[in-house]
Amino acid sequence: FRQELMVLMSPPILLCFLFYVISSIGFGGFRTFGVSSIVELYGTPLAAANGALTGFLIGSSVGILAGGWIADRFGARMITAAIGFLVAAGLILLVGTVSMPMALMVGILSLAGIMRGSVQSTRDLFVLSVTPSGSSGKVFGFVYNGAMVGASIMPLLYGWVLDAGKPQAVFWLTAGFMTLALCTFFGVKRLAANKP
Repeated sequence: FRQELMVLMSPPILLCFLFYVISSIGFGGFRTFGVSSIVELYGTPLAAANGALTGFLIGSSVGILAGGWIADRFGARMITAAIGFLVAAGLILLVGTVSMPMALMVGILSLAGIMRGSVQSTRDLFVLSVTPSGSSGKVFGFVYNGAMVGASIMPLLYGWVLDAGKPQAVFWLTAGFMTLALCTFFGVKRLAANKP
């Protein structure tokens, strides 16, 4: 048991756990509070705002499929993660700062979802790259629990900014957490490169 605990408490695995916490706060926050923020910020009808979120979620599914193909072809590359997260963060910031026609918003959020989803397979390959042989089950079980930790923090944070009358902050927080998640990728990649 002690040896297994040492594996889970090792720096690369803890960094992967932190990635799941951070990305869950960012992605989950937008998924849960994005509609309310769009409605409050721009006076968008509820049905239209829901349509924008649907575009983001469908885009994420498309991105996951595309990301799997990219990961098979090119492996776990930092450029894939960087492009995916930074473009998604930039597009979400754009929606939160510029008033635009609804059709354009749906298109931009759909593209943001594609870019965000494209990182999923690369993320899992990075986790595998720092996982000791024979430990993948326990490691994935542990790091996926980071998503549950993030999901428990997210409503408090995003709900607080909405209650404070700052719907624009939802977009800034989402983009910020996506960028912060990318920083953990750099750490995991570096540790993977130094893995014996």
